[in-house]
Amino acid sequence: MSLHINRFMDRITTAESRQQRDVVISVKDARALHTEITRLLLLVEELRSQLDQNTTTDTIVVQGADF
Repeated sequence: MSLHINRFMDRITTAESRQQRDVVISVKDARALHTEITRLLLLVEELRSQLDQNTTTDTIVVQGADF
């Protein structure tokens, strides 16, 4: 996982262990976290798009003989 996401998760874990109600981060850290989340979402969308392009559909037709 990425650096800024790990830092954020560590801050949450620390706040929970200290039973704090709020977590405050600087605008710089928030911007970096936002950038990493956006990159991850773009990667997920790109992979989903590639998967959709590589997926093939097989059509099977079953025909019976005339009676």
